[in-house]
Amino acid sequence: MLRLLIASPFPAMRAGLSLFFNNPEYLIVGDAATDDHLLDLVDVQSPQIILYDLSLAQDETLDALWQLRRLHPEAAVLALSRSAADSRMMRALQA
Repeated sequence: MLRLLIASPFPAMRAGLSLFFNNPEYLIVGDAATDDHLLDLVDVQSPQIILYDLSLAQDETLDALWQLRRLHPEAAVLALSRSAADSRMMRALQA
């Protein structure tokens, strides 16, 4: 069972992803509406996969993603975006 954490500022997105991943292969260990809450949850819950909505980013630097990669390199981060043309996507890939 893979431990999954969902991060999005949109309650409907978090609820939809929770429903989608509600099966025996995944254990949803939490959801976060802010970068700060996400970083706190990752420290406590140790997810293996983080679904990260780029809309959550508080700034263009994607500081939370860089912190996640530095502090929890074992966690896979899947960045979600409304648009493939989102300028933050390349920076997310670099993190």
